[in-house]
Formats: sequence, structure tokens, C-alpha cells
Amino acid sequence: MVLKNINNDPDNIVDVPQGACAFKFTVEPRDEPCEGYYEWTFKGSPLNDHDREVRLDFPLEGDFELCVKGYVGIPGFHCGESDETCTTIRVTRDQVYGPPRILCNESAGYRWHQQKINTSGIYQQVFYDLCHVYDSIVEFIILPKPESGIINYVSCSKSEPYLDPIQKLYYRQCTHNKKIIIPKSTEDYACDSSYILNVAFIELENTFHLKCKNGNVYMTADVVNYTDTCGVDIQMNFSYAWFEKINNGLEFIGNGSELKILKKGNYQLHVLTQYQLGTEFGSCTRTFDEDIDEDTYLTNPTTGSLIGKAQVCKADIECYSVLDLVKNPYAFTWSVNEGTIITPMPDTSKNVCVQWDKNSTATHGRICATYSDSCFSNIQACLDVEFGKSQKNVAGPDQQWGGVLGAKMNAQGKKGLWTYEGGPGNAYFTDPTDPKTRVKVSRFGSYTFKWTTNEGDCEVYGFMTINFYIEFPQHEGEYYKPFYNLENKEHPLKNIKVNYLNKQLIFSVELPKGSNFSYAVFNMQGQLMEEGDIVNAENKITEHLSSGLSPGIYFIVIGNGSLTAVEKIWVHE
Repeated sequence: MVLKNINNDPDNIVDVPQGACAFKFTVEPRDEPCEGYYEWTFKGSPLNDHDREVRLDFPLEGDFELCVKGYVGIPGFHCGESDETCTTIRVTRDQVYGPPRILCNESAGYRWHQQKINTSGIYQQVFYDLCHVYDSIVEFIILPKPESGIINYVSCSKSEPYLDPIQKLYYRQCTHNKKIIIPKSTEDYACDSSYILNVAFIELENTFHLKCKNGNVYMTADVVNYTDTCGVDIQMNFSYAWFEKINNGLEFIGNGSELKILKKGNYQLHVLTQYQLGTEFGSCTRTFDEDIDEDTYLTNPTTGSLIGKAQVCKADIECYSVLDLVKNPYAFTWSVNEGTIITPMPDTSKNVCVQWDKNSTATHGRICATYSDSCFSNIQACLDVEFGKSQKNVAGPDQQWGGVLGAKMNAQGKKGLWTYEGGPGNAYFTDPTDPKTRVKVSRFGSYTFKWTTNEGDCEVYGFMTINFYIEFPQHEGEYYKPFYNLENKEHPLKNIKVNYLNKQLIFSVELPKGSNFSYAVFNMQGQLMEEGDIVNAENKITEHLSSGLSPGIYFIVIGNGSLTAVEKIWVHE
């Protein structure tokens, strides 16, 4: 009896993938008319199987030997046998190559099954499927970070801040090398990119002075550069142009930082600032109108002016100076009633400090200076000073609040009185006598408030400004309330429902019976779109307003000053 090769393999090598289950091996007799039985051995060990085929599992890689021998007859009784036929079973793990995968730089650390991908390279992972073990081989390519572009923004006014078009944020202060991430913005792979932002605001202040030089009168500009740069390397050059206002027009009369004047007039100075920040070039022009009485020097004056506080508390120390004086005056003679000059060598300075008498029984004091300059001599300047009242920094620092219409005050003193001095809307104090009261306003904008209190027997007062401005959403598609924290938590308006249907704005709200409320509709830029009054006779009111709002997001504000609520409106096509 002669056997064919196992599986009829001509070179007696059978390739099997790792993990194969019940892999079939067969053997056939060669030119034998009768069927016998077979003895199989695997790796030298007999298999309890006497058929012409066996099925084996291969969980491991390697080379294994399978042999078979045939017999004619039955086990134990046979009349013939074959030579042993063997084959090598070569078990190897399949390798499956996937397409390259491109990862953005910010995706470093990407988890691929049990591995973290931190660098570019070829990675291999073993997978155990049913009856199949194989390697998945993938090349991961981590893209380098895109090079950050640079945006340099220079504004001639803080009323024109930089608006980041991605995050929808305003930059109202200077910014130096701030990295702005632009999510999923690159072509092809939608990776994050970024840009470096530098922001500066050109800010100039000017004070006009008259002075004498060689017997002539000059108007000088004392221009101070307060440009907010945060260390940004901005280069600036200044030039000046003087004009006189004549018949509602302007007549050019000179250049430079000072102007020789021969007559009283209405003068105007234009300061041109040319700047360069990186590759950004531009210019700003500021206009300053003078408000000086030129006759002070043009008509042989005998009296001058003093600068300083005309209302003080007794025992206060205040400083005074002569107005519009030549830089190098000839001489001064100072005198004070109801006070003492504490400046050393006052006759050599145009500035002195005075401590007013805390025990004075007078209602007023007086300070005078007699002086000479290169134009005139024996000029006298005096200032009467009232006791018992003084403006001081007692109202607290100025504030800015984005997206809200309320703020907490922080004045000095235990008791006093807050008063509203001006702004674009109405203002309401929780307790105007409380230095730390809360204030609410009816619309966005800049408001000024006055705080009056007492220090001993002296009335002191101060001013502070709060700018309530509208914030923009931080991300496109993620809208945040620009009126955040506006709702009254103790007495909220209830059951507000707002819809926009068939060009009509429909809202319903529970209001206190008989009270008058107003409503206002704002777009996301804070622009007022519509407003009106609500006069209700019932507790529940429903309003139908004809409106032509274009698609977008809006906010309706309903309130009466003490009760306020806000609701968002989605207007679709």
C-alpha cells in the first residue's frame, strides 16, 4: 500500500495561518483497490483518529510535523501496510497592512487599541479573531504643528478693539504675543492652527500752555504718549500741525510743538502719529482744541491763575501751581492765609504744597503768588479756598462689566449717598445709602455715579464710572447669554415663553398686575432692534408684535428696573 503526500502537497510543506481551527489534512492511497485504516502522529504523538482525514487547531506559530501510515485490514489485524508519509506544517501569523493614518499634531497620544501614538512610525497590533490570529500593521504620520502667523493690530482708539473672528472675543487691552488657537482650520486634514496676536492702542493726552520766551508769547503743546503696548515693539513718529478756526473753517498757521501767537484766537492742534508694528503700517490723527485765554499774556496782565483744589477739608495737604508760566521763571513770592506752606524754598518753585489749618474758625482760606517772567513782572495769582467740602477718591475704582446690566459698588465710608450723574439709560440702587450697594441699569453703555460721605465735619465726594458692554459668544455655534446674571434672583419674572412665527414675535409672561414694563430686542452684536412698553391689566399677558427679524439669534429683555428677565430667540428661515 502506497500513500500519496498529505493534502497532495508536492513538496510536503503545508502553510497554515496562526489561529486556524479544525484545519483539515487528508491522505489518499495510491492505486490501491481497497480502503484500510490510518495511524496519524502530530509532533511525534499519536492522534486517536484512523480516518483518511484529521482536523487540527494551530494557536501558535512554528513548524510542526504531521505523519500518517496506512494499513490494510482492521486495527490489530492487517495484512499489509504502507510506508510512513510526513509533511511539515508551517504556521505563520498573517500580516494585514492598513492604509497610512494622518494625525494632527494636537492628536499626539492618540490611543490605538493598547498603544499610544506619540511619534510618527509604523505600529503593529495583534488581533485575535475567531480561528485567525493576525498582525495589523499601520503607519501613523503625525503632522508638524502649522507655523503660527502673526497679526499685528494697532487701533487709534479703545472704542475700536480687535475682534478675534474665530472665538468672537474682543481685545480691549494691549496684547503681546498671545497665541490664538484656530480649531480644525487647516486644509486637507482639518488640524488646529494658530496665530500670534499683538494689539496696541494709540493714546495721546495733551495740555496747552502759554509761555514767554525772549519777550514773545508762545502756545505750547505738552503731548504725553500713553499708548498701551504691553511691551510690543511699536515704533512711532509724531508731527504737528496748527490751525486757527475762522468762519467755521480751519486755516493752517504752522508746524512744530509750539506756536507763536500775536492775538487772541481759537486754535487747534492736529497730532499725526505714524506707527509701525512688524509689517503693519498706519497713522492716527488726534485733534486738540485749546481753551486758554490768550489775553492773559497779550494785554500786559497784572493777574495770573493758580491751579489746585478750591474746596478742601481742614488739615488737608494740597498742592498748587502757577498756570501757564515760562519754564524758567525769574522769582516767586508765596503767601497763605489759614494754612502753612510745607514746600522747602517755595520762592524758587512754581509749585507749592500747603497744609490747611485744622483749627481754623474761618470758612475760607487764600493762597497767592507774585511772580515775574520774561514778558511781564509783578504778576499776582490768587485762589480762594472753601473749607468743609472736598472731592476725593472715595467712590471706588472705575469698573467694566461684559454681558451684565448690574454691578456692586465699593465706596469708602460707613454711610453716605449714591446719586446717578449720567448715562445712556436709567439706574437703580438697591440701597443708595450703602457704600457697597448694587446698581442696575436699563441698557448697555457708560454710566457715572457720585458718592457723598463725611470725614469728621467735612463733606467729601467722588465719582466713578462703570462701562456695561455686551460680550460676544466665544465660539461660533456656541452662544452664551450676553445678558448673563441679569435676572433678578429674589423676584424673578415667571413663565416667560417666546416664539417667532410668521414674522411675528410672540411672548407671554407673568407680570405684577397693573404695573408698567418695557421690552427691548437686541441682536448678538448688542444692537437694539425693537423696543416698546407693556401696560398690563392682568397678571398674565401675551403680546403679538409684527417684526421683520432676519434669521439669527436675538435676546428679548423684559423689565421695569427692579424686575428683569431675558430670553433667547431663535429666528429661522
